[in-house]
Amino acid sequence: MIARQHYRIGKVSDDYGREHDGRIPCESFEEGCNLVSSELRHGEKGWHSRLLHAPAIDIDHHVRVMASSTPGHNHLYIDVEVSWRRYRKMLKAMVKAGIVEPGYYRASKQRRATFLRAPWVKKTPGDLPSGSYKVRGSR
Repeated sequence: MIARQHYRIGKVSDDYGREHDGRIPCESFEEGCNLVSSELRHGEKGWHSRLLHAPAIDIDHHVRVMASSTPGHNHLYIDVEVSWRRYRKMLKAMVKAGIVEPGYYRASKQRRATFLRAPWVKKTPGDLPSGSYKVRGSR
């Protein structure tokens, strides 16, 4: 499991001794933490690193996450209407970030849509290859 950095909002002093609201790192919600960061914690004492992140995003729309038939995998449904052009750009960015597999992106690009199996449907060795649904004029 990924160890995210937690924070507590509180008064902190700057280099000049002035207090202001700031983030105070802490280990867990039991310590009064009220923020979860995309920053990952590393080291024995939980020192945080701003070099590595795990997405933690405030999405202003209804979303559903359903378990895939593959253990440890999930399907994400976001209830937002977007053009195919914008959707394709989002998928490509997710591939670059390592969130979506390149093969899924290529197949989706060919089909001009993404497709997810129903949660109760298992993949089988005889499944159609990714290019089987090619649509004429797709980019």
